[in-house]
Amino acid sequence: MRAFGGWSHCCGVIHHGPGYRVMTNSPVYDQQLALNVYWDLIGGNRMLPGTISGADRFLRLNYNLKSSPEYEDRRLTVASVFSQMRAIGVPLGLEDPDRPNVSTLWRAIADHDAKRYHFESTVEPSVMWVDPDKVDLASEAEAMAVDRARDGLAGEVSAEFRPREPFTFLA
Repeated sequence: MRAFGGWSHCCGVIHHGPGYRVMTNSPVYDQQLALNVYWDLIGGNRMLPGTISGADRFLRLNYNLKSSPEYEDRRLTVASVFSQMRAIGVPLGLEDPDRPNVSTLWRAIADHDAKRYHFESTVEPSVMWVDPDKVDLASEAEAMAVDRARDGLAGEVSAEFRPREPFTFLA
């Protein structure tokens, strides 16, 4: 089972295919790809850039994904993807005056084959997931949400959805 892969959209250009496995907020994607060519020549087993910059996180994840095994077991695949994301996330509360609000707050995995959406908050010690077959996704369905701040929320949380007002920009 292949973890990561797919597409990215940046600056009016859509990159699509299995070669496009990682994207960070900056620099622009073409520059990220160029940096990756350089680091492929150096080899990540000697050294990897370690700052919280998007470019460094992009390079570390590219190297880690190339080095990580591909799992057949879906549970191990999801665990591996979360592990990779945790390894490159920006620690909560870390401050960079040039990049305010840079901390990683959420991690999410969309498992299209299993029809599951996994997510975790950096302020809660548990992983949650939603089985879309257990929630009403019809366009006329009532807006619903999960209160992620509720203590002890973990595992499959479809039954925890409650009616909520939609975001105003979506209404």
